[in-house]
Amino acid sequence: MKGLMFISTVSFRSFVLVVLVLSVSAVSLGVFAQGAGRAVTLPKPEFRNDRGEKAYSLGLEHYKKKEYDKAKVQFKKAEKGAKTKKDKNIVKKWTLCSEAAKSLAYLRKRANSGKMIDSYFRAADFLPKLVGTPIHPEFKQFVEELGDRAFHIVEAFDAPSLSY
Repeated sequence: MKGLMFISTVSFRSFVLVVLVLSVSAVSLGVFAQGAGRAVTLPKPEFRNDRGEKAYSLGLEHYKKKEYDKAKVQFKKAEKGAKTKKDKNIVKKWTLCSEAAKSLAYLRKRANSGKMIDSYFRAADFLPKLVGTPIHPEFKQFVEELGDRAFHIVEAFDAPSLSY
C-alpha cells in the first residue's frame, strides 16, 4: 500500500509540474498573445454627433491621466454616439483598455503583496481578450515578468531525477 501511495504522490507532483511548465512556456512563447510587442494604434472613430466625439476625447484624456474609471464612463457614452459598428468596436476596445489598465494596477499590487501565482493566472486568462488593443504589449510584458518571478523550474525532464 505504501508503494501505491508513493506512486500517486509522484504522479500528482509530476502532473502539477508539467501544467506549470506548459502554462509558463505558452505565455512566454506568445501562444496567448498574437502580435505581441508591437504597439497598436487604433484609428479615430467617427460619430453621429458632437456629444459622442466630445465624450471620446474626454475618455482619451482621462485614460492618459490614468483615471481609468472616468475614462470608462466617457467611452461608454461615446459608444452610444458612434456612427458605424466598426466605430463602436474601436470605442469598445478603448473601454476594454480602461478596464485592463485598472486590472493591471490591481494585479501588480496583488503580486507585490505575495500573491504572484494567483495574479499570474488571472492576468494570463485576461491577456487573450486584449489582442489588438493599445494596452496589450504592456499587459503581456507584465505576464511574462510575473511568470519568471513566480515559477522556478526545479528540474528538467531531460536529466533523470535523483529523488525518484
